[in-house]
Amino acid sequence: MLALASSAAAAQSVIPKGWFLHDDLSPTLTLAYYDPASGDVDVSLNCTAGYSDIVVAFYPKSGDMSEGRSARIELRNGDATHSIEATGKTYNGRYVFDGLTTMEPALAKLLVGGFTILVGGEDMGTYTPNEHDGAHVRKLAEACTG
Repeated sequence: MLALASSAAAAQSVIPKGWFLHDDLSPTLTLAYYDPASGDVDVSLNCTAGYSDIVVAFYPKSGDMSEGRSARIELRNGDATHSIEATGKTYNGRYVFDGLTTMEPALAKLLVGGFTILVGGEDMGTYTPNEHDGAHVRKLAEACTG
């Protein structure tokens, strides 16, 4: 699943900035957040349309990057929180935490409204869709909500 965000981005001539939905490998959907400064993927969510299982991957820029490290990824907006048990590893030369969760209406609402990512309780950044990338986020949430 992680390869999808990397390979889909490589296939494009212009790397997107912010949220972008790769739906060209249907029925697999990959929603990725591209750092506007570096063009690197910071966060990706992969699912298969019609199924609620979703892989959430976060690529930290700093912190403990021990192979096999277990950590809890939390997506938070105000009082709303969604937790994912994740494992850290190196993938394609970058460190990533990834874990499996279920796309539920509460998670979809967090994605559409924007969220802060915490790893092991440490704030790693805030990701809020703008008016242009909100449609990408909504499409993934609608396609993969069980």
